[in-house]
Amino acid sequence: MTIPAFVPASFATEHDLRMKRALLLLSLAACATGAPAATDVRIDFTLNTTDENGDPLVQNRYYHVYRPDGLSKAAPVPMILVMEAVPGSGPAGFFHRKANQAGFVVVSCAIRGNTLGGVWNNDNPHITGMEDMDYTAAVINRVRQPDNCNDAFICSLSKGGHMAYAYACERPGTLKAACSVDEFMGLSSNTPAAPLPVIAFQGTADKNVPYTMALDSVDAWRTIDGLLGATAPADHGSSFRAVVSNGSGSATSTAALLTVNAAPADPRIVTQPTDQTVTAGQPVSFAVTATGTAPLRYQWKKNGMDLVGETSAINPDIAGDWADPDGDEANNLLEYTRGTDPLAADAPL
Repeated sequence: MTIPAFVPASFATEHDLRMKRALLLLSLAACATGAPAATDVRIDFTLNTTDENGDPLVQNRYYHVYRPDGLSKAAPVPMILVMEAVPGSGPAGFFHRKANQAGFVVVSCAIRGNTLGGVWNNDNPHITGMEDMDYTAAVINRVRQPDNCNDAFICSLSKGGHMAYAYACERPGTLKAACSVDEFMGLSSNTPAAPLPVIAFQGTADKNVPYTMALDSVDAWRTIDGLLGATAPADHGSSFRAVVSNGSGSATSTAALLTVNAAPADPRIVTQPTDQTVTAGQPVSFAVTATGTAPLRYQWKKNGMDLVGETSAINPDIAGDWADPDGDEANNLLEYTRGTDPLAADAPL
């Protein structure tokens, strides 16, 4: 049995008024924000790459770009590439809030369109083909100019984390850093080509991806980055000893103490020289203050040329153009014109 709908006229009128007010408020809100909220924009493109035999391969690929509202294109901003962990999972919306806060562009990279279909081609690309290496590089290049992005970072979890590792190994020069969560890379198939900052997140209780496998991947990067076995300031004062044992017992060595000295610091100018105004014939003095690991070596220059003897560490005293510090009746200006030493007396010309 169908029950006919009945709405009192007074209720319908009040309902209509409420709807009109709501629409008005929404219109005012839209005017206040100036534009709809930012969203992920899908970009489709044709990728020209090569297969495992090096033969040409054409693919239809896509990615999503999220640029926060109000993020100016006047100055370059970073891009964060998020490699898809599951095919068809869509854009990395979980990065939106952080992108809005920190001011970066989120680029969600998709698996679909490659020859494997369900996973990234993240094995040794020189054996299995360059398709997903070329895809990632193409996405970086395509986003860089229109969105004025300078630095590219790559990250993901699980299979996407493996792809982040694999791309970082193959083309580190296109990235600023890489990150993997809950994943490892093939130690024989993914070999870092150059140093790159890498951060990894892994738990010891993970049964699917053992902690030791993830640690081996990190150690491969620590090796290429020159960090494996490196000491830290916190190691200062630590003691080391060895325990040697067999079936008959054990023996313990004496303790060796580790002293860690601070790493050498590059020179840094603390106080810059200031402009000077003098009368012709008067000496002029310039000063500079610098910090860094001693010894610091100074060399003052005039118009790009070394000033002989002016290697003072604190306050060099540089004579004016018309001064004659060596007393050979040739002032500094004449000495520099001749190419002679202003601090050594020359035979009269």
